[in-house]
Amino acid sequence: MKNDDICSMKQIRFLLTLLGVGLLLVTTTTAAAQNLGSIQRGQRGYTPPPRAIEAGEPEKPDTNLMAQEKAAIYAEALQIDAFKKEVLRSYLEDYYKEKIAVSYNPELKYDEKQPLLNAASKKYEARLAEVFDKDQINQLLAYEEIGVGGDKKERKKKKRKKRKKTKN
Repeated sequence: MKNDDICSMKQIRFLLTLLGVGLLLVTTTTAAAQNLGSIQRGQRGYTPPPRAIEAGEPEKPDTNLMAQEKAAIYAEALQIDAFKKEVLRSYLEDYYKEKIAVSYNPELKYDEKQPLLNAASKKYEARLAEVFDKDQINQLLAYEEIGVGGDKKERKKKKRKKRKKTKN
């Protein structure tokens, strides 16, 4: 009897192994039939468009760098001394921080942003009045609105260079 039990145990083990191998073969063939990650049979020449990547939050510009660049340009245009240039840089940095904080706030709508931006501009203008005279303030505000003459030319040159790079 013991011999029969051993024989039947071997048969059961063999059947279980055979069943396991069979299940393994069936699952791999069904997974291969689904063509996961490969081009489908009837669409060999077709490549699907790339999936859209979520844009996320736009990167905020560096206020310190912006203020330094603009202060250098404005100081050259207005011909002011180093002390006034440094004061202007600090005022510009504070103004840009406020402006960017409001502009990049996703919770505020356009209509809600405008009064806040105008208030920041008024505050900037009032701070400029402490150090600069009216003519210089008007020039600075005009430069902020329009930009310095050479500044636009530089932007156009950069745009042209970018276009040329993207074409090549």
